[in-house]
Amino acid sequence: MVRRQHTARGLRALKLFKAVRQSLAPAAQTSGGAVAHTTDEVLLEQTAKIEASLGTRFGLRVRLTIPLPTIVLLGLLFTAVAAFQARNDRAVFYVLATATVCVLAVGVITRFGNIPINNQILTWSADSPPAKWATIAQTWWRLQTARLILQTAALCLVSSAVLIRTK
Repeated sequence: MVRRQHTARGLRALKLFKAVRQSLAPAAQTSGGAVAHTTDEVLLEQTAKIEASLGTRFGLRVRLTIPLPTIVLLGLLFTAVAAFQARNDRAVFYVLATATVCVLAVGVITRFGNIPINNQILTWSADSPPAKWATIAQTWWRLQTARLILQTAALCLVSSAVLIRTK
């Protein structure tokens, strides 16, 4: 059986809709069947939209699992090759070598930081996330921020190497 996985934000939204539905159901039943039916339909439709959105996001994550590491590896390879080819121009070589180290660090952080956390999150139940989920999410965001900074630095370094070389 495939278990549906939800993000923390989606989980809160889904629980909110279910809580609203449960709180409105007794009041709607006392005012008449048509209102109860309409209220249920609207809330069920909204809940279905949220679940579909979360399913789409999860599916997107699965589809991007293979291409993204390939892109990082190719970026690392091309940057390292460019650094090797620029070994006679010391300024460009050092800039590209630093960019290579940044891309390598992104790969290491992804492989040994974010991916294990992502795999851990996939085992969680949407109905009962672990008590320490906020700490895990904070760790994931720190790693993600480090990856973003390093990747941006690598892009800036490669761009500056092109500018240095054209002078």
